[in-house]
Amino acid sequence: MKKFFSILLGVIVALIGIATLFTPVRTLINLTVFIGIAALVGGFFNIFAFALSKNKERSGAILFFGIISVVLGSLILVYTGASAALVLGFFGIWLFVASLARIFEAFHLKKLGSKYWGLDLAVGIILTLFSFWVLWHPLAKLALLDIFVSIALLAVGVSLITSAFITPKKGAKKQK
Repeated sequence: MKKFFSILLGVIVALIGIATLFTPVRTLINLTVFIGIAALVGGFFNIFAFALSKNKERSGAILFFGIISVVLGSLILVYTGASAALVLGFFGIWLFVASLARIFEAFHLKKLGSKYWGLDLAVGIILTLFSFWVLWHPLAKLALLDIFVSIALLAVGVSLITSAFITPKKGAKKQK
């Protein structure tokens, strides 16, 4: 079952990578707008939940979070361009974490005796380089970033798919 989910997630991430390749700027703007709408709607739900709850059940934290979410969601929607730069920063952080996961997975595969552990290691190193590039040059490279985002997402997707096939079976002999 783990292999199925690894393959499924890999295919989904790879398809998203392909989609971003063909709609680079639109993808970034759409993602930013989606985040703004989600924050706005979630904020209004929190405010309504606070208003409709009984006095004993009311939490000031829910109201505060709702107001902050509405304000931030509104700002994201009004200043979509500037917000897109923040999305690029968050993507860079996510990509760095994904690269570390691939690198640790590679060494785990090596311990399990897989002869293909180097593939995950190579993908992890490439993703690490992409993540540093995204984090240190998000605005200067905006025009080319979507191509690298697509490549990075494809690399993560392929890595997830291949790891489903190269993970040694239980009871397999360890290579020396």
